[in-house]
Amino acid sequence: MPLNNIPGDPSTLSEDDLVLVENQTGAYKGRAHKLHKLLTTQHASSTRWLDLLGPAGAAIAGGMDRAANGDLLASSIITENAYFRFQINHNVLIGGSIEPHIHWRKSTDAAGDVVWQMKWRMLVIGAVATAWSAAWLDVTSRYGTLSADQRHIVDEFAHITPTGAGLSTLIEVEIQRDHDHVDDDYGADAVLMDCDLHVRIDSLGSVQEYTK
Repeated sequence: MPLNNIPGDPSTLSEDDLVLVENQTGAYKGRAHKLHKLLTTQHASSTRWLDLLGPAGAAIAGGMDRAANGDLLASSIITENAYFRFQINHNVLIGGSIEPHIHWRKSTDAAGDVVWQMKWRMLVIGAVATAWSAAWLDVTSRYGTLSADQRHIVDEFAHITPTGAGLSTLIEVEIQRDHDHVDDDYGADAVLMDCDLHVRIDSLGSVQEYTK
């Protein structure tokens, strides 16, 4: 809001007055801290998406072979899995939903589709790991058009609600190819390139080291 729209004489306004007018709520307390909070924290209506990345080369192959470049190869003959680990960063909106998805492609030019599934668990600082999610989560949406060539495809799973998660909480994800599923009819290895989590961020970081 321009200064000439603020009631009263702008020359007599304190830093607190200016910050309160700009924020429109008066929710922040203190002077320098208030200004810092205003400049580094996003309003809930304007949070932004960010990727927590899980490249295949950093994953644990629970049965999958690896390509020369580190990509994981999911067999069409047996069900194989892989494990990815992510950390809740200091800029992440605590308690916000998490959208997991994978990046993959075929290893040959051929018709057919691949059925992917996932499970997850959470490791909060000072607590034992939660149980793995009770059931395998199926793909809920796809980005990119599957064809009989080696296109880059993104498959997204049902969102995760990390109840109790805080800064530096670890999220572990297990991915498998359900090779014997009726809809899995691609007869060669599927190349698993990446697993990542879409999260919402609401700040540049955290004021405290382990709390926001």
